[in-house]
Amino acid sequence: MLFWWWEFALFQINNWSFGLFFFLIFYAITLFLLAALLFPDNITEYAGYEDFFLKRRKWFFGLLATTFVF
Repeated sequence: MLFWWWEFALFQINNWSFGLFFFLIFYAITLFLLAALLFPDNITEYAGYEDFFLKRRKWFFGLLATTFVF
């Protein structure tokens, strides 16, 4: 929701550049990947969501740190 509100203010930008567009696309991709790491399609191989998260927490927090850098 926060990303949507932040994106809503982008209508004020008159001159778009490739760098700005690339940043916006890459930031949206990182948010999508964070959501995909939290809610997988198939969880039958794991004991539950907690087990799934604990096995992939390094990827999640690494990606979260990357998102904060951007």
